[in-house]
Amino acid sequence: MTYRQPRNDTFATIGGREYRATEPAADGTVRLFHDSAQPPPDPRFAKHPHGEVWVLKVPAADLDRLVMVSTSARWRQYAVQVDGIAEDGTADLYYLRDTHGVLGPPAGFDQVGQHEFRTRAPARELHDYHESHRVLSIGDYWTPSSSTSGGQR
Repeated sequence: MTYRQPRNDTFATIGGREYRATEPAADGTVRLFHDSAQPPPDPRFAKHPHGEVWVLKVPAADLDRLVMVSTSARWRQYAVQVDGIAEDGTADLYYLRDTHGVLGPPAGFDQVGQHEFRTRAPARELHDYHESHRVLSIGDYWTPSSSTSGGQR
């Protein structure tokens, strides 16, 4: 399977196909997104009125898998999250640090929030590049159809 790099999002697998997704809502549903002008194989998707995206809302319990994905690397001596790679080969990077670390922006980064530092650097300077997956337990999400008491939560 080929992916656009980097991936930093939630993904759901249903019917053997993977889609970009939301985390489960309070009602136990997940929205799936098919980012294409062409319709997805699943006819339940509806084209969003704004843009080339198709959307499907399903109970989380109907999913085969739900996973949060993040991409990180090292740039210089810094651990970074790779947020995107532009066509010119530069990468958007966020500095990953704990709040007990450096008080100001590390060398080469701009402070964009209280504990957020961002920079753009050539992707060829990244090393130790990896994608992390955190599988979300679908069975932990309540849906009205799975309620045994018949009441609302």
